[in-house]
Amino acid sequence: MTHPFARISLTLLVGWAHRHRRLSAVVLLGPLGFGCDKPSAHESAPVAPSSSARAPLAKSAAPQKLELSCREEKQGARFLVGEVGKARPKAQPRGDDEDDEDVIDLPFSVEAGGAVPTSDGFALAALEHRKAVAVTVARDAASGSRLELADVHGDVEPPRLASEGDRVVAAVVGNDAGSSTLTLMAFQPSAGAASLKRGAQVSRSREAGAAFDLVLAPTRGLMVWDQWDAAKSHGTIEALGFDPVTAQGQAEPRVLSAPDDDAESPRVMRRRGGFWVSWVSHGPPAKTARRAPRPALDRGDAGTEGEYDSVVEVTPRRLKLVPLDERGVATAEPTLVTAPDAHVLAYDAVPFGEGVLFAWRDDPTTLGAEAPKIHLARVAPDGTVALEVIDDEEVAEGAPRLFTDRDGTAQPRTWLALMGKRGRSRLGYIGPSGKLAGPLQDIAGFGLNEPLALESRRFLLAQPRGQALDLSVVRCALGRAKPQK
Repeated sequence: MTHPFARISLTLLVGWAHRHRRLSAVVLLGPLGFGCDKPSAHESAPVAPSSSARAPLAKSAAPQKLELSCREEKQGARFLVGEVGKARPKAQPRGDDEDDEDVIDLPFSVEAGGAVPTSDGFALAALEHRKAVAVTVARDAASGSRLELADVHGDVEPPRLASEGDRVVAAVVGNDAGSSTLTLMAFQPSAGAASLKRGAQVSRSREAGAAFDLVLAPTRGLMVWDQWDAAKSHGTIEALGFDPVTAQGQAEPRVLSAPDDDAESPRVMRRRGGFWVSWVSHGPPAKTARRAPRPALDRGDAGTEGEYDSVVEVTPRRLKLVPLDERGVATAEPTLVTAPDAHVLAYDAVPFGEGVLFAWRDDPTTLGAEAPKIHLARVAPDGTVALEVIDDEEVAEGAPRLFTDRDGTAQPRTWLALMGKRGRSRLGYIGPSGKLAGPLQDIAGFGLNEPLALESRRFLLAQPRGQALDLSVVRCALGRAKPQK
């Protein structure tokens, strides 16, 4: 069963909705903490080659058991977004409430979008009662404010955010007469509504996927999104450079994917001298149905297995990565990150050293199911891909989340989070090699909250509370596990 808080999960879920009005990408939108990570001092702008060598990471000893401890930055501090409302008692069936009209059914009405660190704390984008809003929260969650960005109409995705210093830019989804729209809006959290500036707006086909992303650099921002090429009946990836202060476009939108590439679900990250952009590329469908084992039904054949043809036609969904210069122009051909026959269901990506770290869920055989495995890949600037597979039976359904701490002194700097079967987030950290350096652990300090953003060892957490969203901040530390007595 999907966790009720899954809509706040912030990776792109590449799923099974229609493309070309039949099969498309299902996208879960959530916080975009990685989109504004500052590159480290040793990062450069190397050119990636057009093909990649996937080198499996060497087997090593099991990671040492370390103790992850997280506690509230300020005891009891909370910031509530929206109104709690009146929830229907669990034991009371629908229709038996005398005041049925006054009872508000869950899930909550506040739908979270992107969350990012700011100079004073965190900023969260959300949809609340047909309004796109940005909420700023102090580092200890003891205070905050709400800024209305725009009215929204129809079924749209929540906004996403990018930040740099004291500036925040939001991408707000809307609708016009013939298409969907993305509108950029810039503001300073400390100045509130007085600083709000409406910037560039782009249109995209209603047949396009729902994914979009943005990032800020000191002198330029970049927004990427799905677009639909009606002439070729497939998806493309487009990008727009914009001024990070005014959010006005600096050039015309540019197509990043190749003419023959059926692409969707883009992500954008900073690198020294430019940007990284990744996306999911659809390969040609398998010519023959895959075969899967099935236990024999004849008791006399016990211990043997038959085979049957899968009724699901498997179309590869691979990850690609391309470097861009500061103008948003590709400097090399895309690198293929995954195997050619991969089937990426959900992925996240963050800058990692001079390259990029990916995490994804992959299941090529079963519709609507996810294996309890998480794939990690570190892509070096020369296109070499180092792989690791994490097998964790306690991981529930949902997208993996990668967090990179913008505070360069914070250690560990990169974290992996997934939802566990007990309803708690499972957290682990990534070592310098790009491997999971410690086992995934249920974090008691998170409670039933889900992490949205990270900076200076502080996680912004969220949990539904009636129709509202309850925000808190915890600080996490890593130490040696206490010996068992």
